[in-house]
Amino acid sequence: MDDLRIAGRISGLYSGNGEMNVATYDDFPVDNDFKGPLFVFIDKLAVPLFIASIRRRSPAAAVIRFEDIDTPARAAMITGPELFIPVEVKGAAKGRGSGKGKATNGFVGLVGYRATLGKGPDGSGQDRPGGTNAPEMGGSTNAPEGSGNALEGEVTGFFENSGNPLFEVTVAGKQLYIPAVDQFIVRIDPASHHVIFSLPEGLAELYL
Repeated sequence: MDDLRIAGRISGLYSGNGEMNVATYDDFPVDNDFKGPLFVFIDKLAVPLFIASIRRRSPAAAVIRFEDIDTPARAAMITGPELFIPVEVKGAAKGRGSGKGKATNGFVGLVGYRATLGKGPDGSGQDRPGGTNAPEMGGSTNAPEGSGNALEGEVTGFFENSGNPLFEVTVAGKQLYIPAVDQFIVRIDPASHHVIFSLPEGLAELYL
């Protein structure tokens, strides 16, 4: 939270293609070329949103369509929360990071790894039980591939994003953005270039 400030609030659906009514606060970027990321907190998790289009209705209101939020059902998942913006954004368009800059987080080395996205302690697609499961780093993985509700993809990018580092994972041509935090990583297998994630409910569905 120290690296983010409040920039607005998603007040509701504007149209059937996922456009949202957004109340914009003083810290919302004035440049309509700004593409994000903005963040909403869902279950205490900072979820990034990138802007596909924006139309200003007034100095304090805009109609925004976010990337991958293209149906009323997906829009409903993000309706209500306040929007946050990285503190270093001062009204100038920053755009999406390329992931190619120098990264201090060792997770950047996972770019190119095969990714299994699931739920539960082993990432198998079963529901996550209560409590936090520490990730197992290194070694071979025995988690079933493609079982349950698990998804298969590839880690295609890593973004620093001012204290909120993100993995970009591509699944069936769609990009998912996953916070790069230990509690979402079940296992990393350097030998087979494979990483298994255990995601909270609703995170993958936000993008797919």
